[in-house]
Amino acid sequence: MQIAAVLLAAGGSRRMGRAKQLLEYQGEALVRRAARTIIEAGFSMLHVVVGDQSAGVIRAIQDLDVTICENPHWEKGIGTSIRAGVRSIRAAHPLADGILIALTDQPGIAVSHFTALRSRFESHHCAVGSSYNDATGVPAIFSRAYFEELMALPDDQGAKLLLSRPGIHVETIPLTDAQDIDLPADYDRLLGR
Repeated sequence: MQIAAVLLAAGGSRRMGRAKQLLEYQGEALVRRAARTIIEAGFSMLHVVVGDQSAGVIRAIQDLDVTICENPHWEKGIGTSIRAGVRSIRAAHPLADGILIALTDQPGIAVSHFTALRSRFESHHCAVGSSYNDATGVPAIFSRAYFEELMALPDDQGAKLLLSRPGIHVETIPLTDAQDIDLPADYDRLLGR
């Protein structure tokens, strides 16, 4: 079964005030940590969507086996990055059975979580999301049946919108460390400050 992956690393990090993709944690940029973790989990077809600070993001992952996907519309929102990533996957891997959507700002996610998502997807062939904070979100894997719906997400909405839609069957895997790094205080907590 072919499961490709899209790592969203294009956002402007307005609330953080600087590019959170490039924040350092345990000696590496968050984007590198996320990409490396996804690759270590066995997702060999990884497309990284870049936009804001693209040169720095590309430098941080240049030695990893990833495909770079430029999103010229990143300022319009996360939905444009998902579209760019899905389009890139469909062009490069037209037989992909599913797509993992992941973020750069969840550094606590372990390889084991990504492998659990993959295993559940391979058993159920539907949508498999991560459950945390009384909701279901990303990282998540979507079967090809949902590719068009991912492409149709509003510019300013992420995959969580699709995962929460009535009528969609979503398997879930509990995520124990779902800390998002959105604000300077979140980053301080991550670093133990």
